[in-house]
Amino acid sequence: MSPHNSPDGEWKVVIPQAMVDRILKSHAHEGEPELPKKGSLLDQDIPLFDEQEPPRKLGPFLLVGAIVAMMLIFTGLQVADSHAPATENEASVTSGVQSMSAAELIQSVNSGKGTAYWLGPKSGDVYTNSTAIDGVDQVAYHPESSPVTSQDQFDVSVSTFRNLATYNVRPHQFFGDNAITVTLKNGAAVTYNKSLPNQAIVIFPGKPQVIVLDYQAVQAVPRILDDAQNLVLIS
Repeated sequence: MSPHNSPDGEWKVVIPQAMVDRILKSHAHEGEPELPKKGSLLDQDIPLFDEQEPPRKLGPFLLVGAIVAMMLIFTGLQVADSHAPATENEASVTSGVQSMSAAELIQSVNSGKGTAYWLGPKSGDVYTNSTAIDGVDQVAYHPESSPVTSQDQFDVSVSTFRNLATYNVRPHQFFGDNAITVTLKNGAAVTYNKSLPNQAIVIFPGKPQVIVLDYQAVQAVPRILDDAQNLVLIS
């Protein structure tokens, strides 16, 4: 490349054709992307473009979530209902225990086919009558001030066994060498455990029944003998 003076007196720069060819050749592929060589991105499992994942449809997920939530709420209501306190009527049905007055007790025993002894009416007590065990008629005394929720929650109970055989086949307390037998004025033979006086067996002469007095706590022997003396047949 060299300057020349033109005929009109102006200087011009003359570029040789060989130089022009070299420039054109070197820029022939300018602007085109360079292809990756071996070992570049084409040989790797990597996307060449920054593609965005299409948005997911949330409809099915929302529907499943709503169904699960409804099931949890329904289950919670059922559990809460199962733990809800029983009403007065429900409690009596569940326990199967119905307390009664002395007059109602007499009517209940007389309407059945069994035979029952008791200690007569006691002030401040209510009564229950059970014939759940075949051949046994039980009358229990409960404090009127406390709700009766079980046949076994009593102050004293009087169980009348049909006969000695019925008594022997049922589980009962064994007195052994601690057994003491006393004959009362009414002729009844009363046997109790001198080491643990919380039960007494009473048999009347000429009667087939075996009567068992049960107490929730250990009693003084005079009370046990007094109760045995006051036993009467409900009629």
